[in-house]
Amino acid sequence: MADPLQVLSSLETLADHYTVFEPDQVLTHGQLNSVSDFWGDQVRLSRVALSGVGLVTGLHVSREGTGVRVTRGFGVSTDGDLMTLAADTLYDRFRPYDTTAPVYRPFYRGTAADGSPTDMIVLQELVPVGESDVLAQPLAALPGPLTDRAVLMLMESVVNDPDMCSGTDCDNLGRDALHRVRLLLIRRSDAQTLLDRLPLRPASEAAQALPSVAMRRPVLGSNIVNTALLATRFRDSARSSLEDLQRALPTLNANCPEVLADMFGADPTARWLGTLASLSTQFANATSGLQNCYGFVKDLIEQWNALREALLADDAVPLPNVAAFPKHLLLGATAAPREQRTGLYPSPLDATARERSAHARFHAWKFDALIASFQMPTDTTVRVTPSLSDVHPLEARAIPWYYRVLETTPIHAAWNFRLSSRHHEGQNLGYRATAWASTARARDPLAFAIGGHDFFRIEGHLGRPAETVTAELRQQVAERNLPFQVQAVLVHTSRDRLRVRPPFRYTPLHSLHYLVRQDVAFRLDESEQFGQRHLADMTEAVKAQLIPATTSGGTSVVASARLAGEAVSSASKAASPVLAKASYSGYRAAVTSDQGPAFKTSYTASLVSVREARANLSDLSRTDFVSPFDGLLNTNQPHWIDWLDDLILDQGNKADDKLLLSRFVQDHPGLDHLGGVWRGGTFVLVYDDQGRVVGDFTLPYPAAEAEAPETDDPPLTRPPYRPPLVAGNGIRAVRPIDLVVKDRFTFEREGFQKDLDLQRAGIEGLVKGAFVPSNAVDPKTRGVLDLTGDSYLDYQAGEMAHQRERVKGLQDMLTQPGLSNDVRTQVARDLDRAQLDLAETLGGVAAQMVTAGVDVGSAAGKQLTQSMTSSMATIQSPAAKAQADTRLATAQGRAAGNQAAVIGNLRNIGR
Repeated sequence: MADPLQVLSSLETLADHYTVFEPDQVLTHGQLNSVSDFWGDQVRLSRVALSGVGLVTGLHVSREGTGVRVTRGFGVSTDGDLMTLAADTLYDRFRPYDTTAPVYRPFYRGTAADGSPTDMIVLQELVPVGESDVLAQPLAALPGPLTDRAVLMLMESVVNDPDMCSGTDCDNLGRDALHRVRLLLIRRSDAQTLLDRLPLRPASEAAQALPSVAMRRPVLGSNIVNTALLATRFRDSARSSLEDLQRALPTLNANCPEVLADMFGADPTARWLGTLASLSTQFANATSGLQNCYGFVKDLIEQWNALREALLADDAVPLPNVAAFPKHLLLGATAAPREQRTGLYPSPLDATARERSAHARFHAWKFDALIASFQMPTDTTVRVTPSLSDVHPLEARAIPWYYRVLETTPIHAAWNFRLSSRHHEGQNLGYRATAWASTARARDPLAFAIGGHDFFRIEGHLGRPAETVTAELRQQVAERNLPFQVQAVLVHTSRDRLRVRPPFRYTPLHSLHYLVRQDVAFRLDESEQFGQRHLADMTEAVKAQLIPATTSGGTSVVASARLAGEAVSSASKAASPVLAKASYSGYRAAVTSDQGPAFKTSYTASLVSVREARANLSDLSRTDFVSPFDGLLNTNQPHWIDWLDDLILDQGNKADDKLLLSRFVQDHPGLDHLGGVWRGGTFVLVYDDQGRVVGDFTLPYPAAEAEAPETDDPPLTRPPYRPPLVAGNGIRAVRPIDLVVKDRFTFEREGFQKDLDLQRAGIEGLVKGAFVPSNAVDPKTRGVLDLTGDSYLDYQAGEMAHQRERVKGLQDMLTQPGLSNDVRTQVARDLDRAQLDLAETLGGVAAQMVTAGVDVGSAAGKQLTQSMTSSMATIQSPAAKAQADTRLATAQGRAAGNQAAVIGNLRNIGR
């Protein structure tokens, strides 16, 4: 019995030579076949080693009705067979594929003693629609469900000997090499066995066993009140994260040894672990620079994860095992087309696969370079380097300052795969770029466009004075137009240790403080002028015997008025150097010097003197308005100055509290250490109670305290609409009530006596036959003023003066103690009528003044204006004020120029 046909695998034994023909050489079949065998193997080997193996495209399985559809496509087996299906094909039947078929070793489960295969798996060959085959059966006749089948593409490569031999003759026709593609149905369990029997394991599958490592984040809270606690948080996070990484490192060589062998020739894990153990001890004993340790461990973990991701993307298989799937490709299960399907394993020479493989190996080299290059920095030059944030790969960022530049493995050469593969490693940005920079941008990156950078590394500040570092950074921000702010905070509990704060915090309270200071100074100035006028009026009243020279208590009237005026004048002079300061700091310097106590003592003494003068002269002096003396006695504004000082101090203390790290963390819980600052964010310097910078943080938004420098406040002028200090006879000496009654009695008695004398003279004239002369003057007739030359206007002015005196008399009477309620009520009614009469007369005077065209700037006009002003100020009744305003408004409508201004001022007095 002839041996069964074998499915041949060409690459199991490579042809390593072929015959070189010479002229007139007699060729044998072996010599001829050596050529085809050698070049056939080279073609197959080129596909496998240089292109890849597996399913390349198409050949997808799906159910269609009761049949199975396979789409067009092609693939390459590990023996280098190019298997294709030219068009989508529907298969509706099957025929047996059993031991009568050529032997394909993977289809057999066992081997006999003589080496022959045994126990073939169950297979059926698919028959396409339209093909005639008497042995074909419908797929419904399959032994078992179609859903438990997968489709397998087989390259049936056999050598067939078609020689026809008899007992007496055998013509040697040669053998035929046949290569036929067949589509077979195979149970899913057997298909899975074929997948698992000798799998190809690219780096992407091996890297599945590499653990992902995450960097632990230090917890910051309000309890961070000293540098030891701050260092502990970063030390603990770095230590725990480094331990996670140390546990992960041995898995690299266990699963991807070829990567380490390619790069280092041997497993470097032991060396890495030894170096990291030494660094871990260094970190545990460090008292400063723990954020650099944290940043280094963070870099290592990011690099480990980048290496893992690169390996997961590296699906290339160099020199795949020929026995993996030498003559078959699994196309997928009928019920689950994506399962039991041969993958694609590209060659490392494939462009994409080559780059992924090279990138993965570069990451392994970079990991080694990071460990070797780390060194705690001691640099003291502050540099700002444009970089990228953590959302970008580590290799795309600027190189941190804690990596030194080694000759054997320079950090810039091992940093960025793209730049290094193009020999542009000198373009990397970093703190130490002067050691490798090959471009002007690398040497001075801030001189070029920075719009593509969302992060800026800031380094060289640790251990330096916080005031100096803050000033340098803010200067760079201003000079280089950098898009971030700088804020320094103290890691301590006491605001007294603050070294960096704004020189001045100008707030609305300072403006209010200045306003109150100016108001107090203005009141003192008014009171000083009022005191001088009051003294003059009291002296004149005593001389005119309008009031007595002494009070009922025996106090000199003039001396009391002089004492009050001098006290106010002294207070005004003492206050002027303090209150006149245009800046708050100037005021504080003055008030804390000898001038401050002198001002307050003098002010207090002036209040005592004014109060005593008011008490002594209350029966002899009165004003028609609240006097400046009254304002000094009744105002609390001097206290406001001290209260505002307290508020400003408290506001400053609260602002200082916000510059303590414990409070700053509460206000900004998103604080994070990234070795720099976000674009548009805030770089937060942390310093200790000695003023040394011990760390830094960043916020993604502006959070620096805005500096509000102190400026001199503008001088405040007296408002133009404020009435003069003294309007007309605003200050009046008041005769005591007993003298008023006496004067009235005497006046009435003299008038009565004159009436009697006149009547007696008339009677005597009648008796004697004589008449009273026509020029006789009524004793009661008042003299008419002669002011303007307009007799009617002068008459009205005189009437207005008389009515004003009547109003004042009634007002004085209401202030006298001892009046009965009935009398007081009657006096009040008379006063209301008198004020209405005065208001009507005042309106008439104003109208006549406009009609007569009186020049208000002349001496007569000024005297008339003063009389009208005093009359308007005397009117207190709201009804009378309204009546006067109505009459004055009518007159003002007819007036122009200065007359209109005077009438307008009169109306303002009445409001």
